[in-house]
Amino acid sequence: MRFKKPKPLPGKKPTAIRLPFAAEKPAEGTTVLLAEMPGPVIRGQEKHAPDICCGKCGHVLILGMSRKRISDIVIRCFACQSYNYLGDPSPN
Repeated sequence: MRFKKPKPLPGKKPTAIRLPFAAEKPAEGTTVLLAEMPGPVIRGQEKHAPDICCGKCGHVLILGMSRKRISDIVIRCFACQSYNYLGDPSPN
């Protein structure tokens, strides 16, 4: 599956992270979190963590959790139904 690079997020926190996304379903065996209602899929307690947003529409998917704590999952956005990839957070 090819994930598209997201565009910048107007109107969000300057630290907001926009995820790579794809319209098609990921390969079998991939962990996918399905957002079934509005609001973040994951809520943490880290006050200074950036918002992690859908790469296609900008909907907040993860709030209050550092990007370093989450990896190798896909989140389906409630708002636009696109699949957002959280790969390895460490630098290449």
